[in-house]
Amino acid sequence: MATPNIDRLAQEGIVYAHAYTTAGVCAPSRCAIITGNYQTRVGGHNMRTLWNTYPEQTGLPKEYQVVPPTEIKCFPEYLRAAGYYTTNNSKTDYQFVAPPTVWDEVGNEAHWRNRPEGKPFFAIFNFMTTHESQIWQRSNDPLRVDPKTVSVPPYYPDNEIIRQDLARHYSNISRLDEQVGDILKQLEEDGLMDKTIIFSGRITETDCLFTSVKFIVEGYMCRCLSAFLTSDWRAHAIRT
Repeated sequence: MATPNIDRLAQEGIVYAHAYTTAGVCAPSRCAIITGNYQTRVGGHNMRTLWNTYPEQTGLPKEYQVVPPTEIKCFPEYLRAAGYYTTNNSKTDYQFVAPPTVWDEVGNEAHWRNRPEGKPFFAIFNFMTTHESQIWQRSNDPLRVDPKTVSVPPYYPDNEIIRQDLARHYSNISRLDEQVGDILKQLEEDGLMDKTIIFSGRITETDCLFTSVKFIVEGYMCRCLSAFLTSDWRAHAIRT
C-alpha cells in the first residue's frame, strides 16, 4: 500500500523510530503531550475522566476533570504568549478542558490561514481516519486493500474477520495519507513549506486489535515519529 505523502515526510525529514509514548492509551498520552509532563504528575493517568468514566464499573462520577498543579501550562500557551497564532483542528480530550489561553482557534474550521498576515503560527490537525472506531464506522466504505492479500501477523488468527479488519485499517491509512497530502499542498500554495517545521506522529488508536491501542506492548508503546525540517534546520541536522 502506497503512502507517498507520509513517506515524503520521512524521506525529507528525520525519523524517530524509537520514540516511546508514556501511556498505553490516547487521552493520557495527549495529557502528557499538551502539558510536557508525565500523566502521573498532573493526575491524568486514568482512562478516562471527561464525558464518561463508566460509573457502573468504576464507582466514579460520570465525568470529572483533572486539575493540574497551578504551575502546569499547556505548551501552546507559551507559544501564544510569544506571539504565535495557535490553532487546533480539532480534538482536545486532554483529561481536562483546556483553558481559553491555549488556542486562538479550536474547532473544525481552525487553520493557520485565519491568522493575521505575517504572524507566526502553531497549528495542529487531528485526523480521525485511523481511529479505532473507523474499523466499524467505515465498514461500508470501499476497500483499497484486498483482504486476501494482507499479511497476517502470527499473533492474530488468520481468518476472514481479521483479514477484513486489517484491510479496512490499511485502507484507512491510505485515506489518511491523502489528508496529509492536502495539508502539504496548502503549505506549498501559501509559500510556507520551507518555512515550517512539521511533526507527524502516530500517537493514538490504530486498529483495536492486539498490540494496538490499550496494550502495554512495544507494538503500541513505541511510536514512529517524523519531523520535516526547513532547509536551515535540515542543513544543521546533516552537519551534526
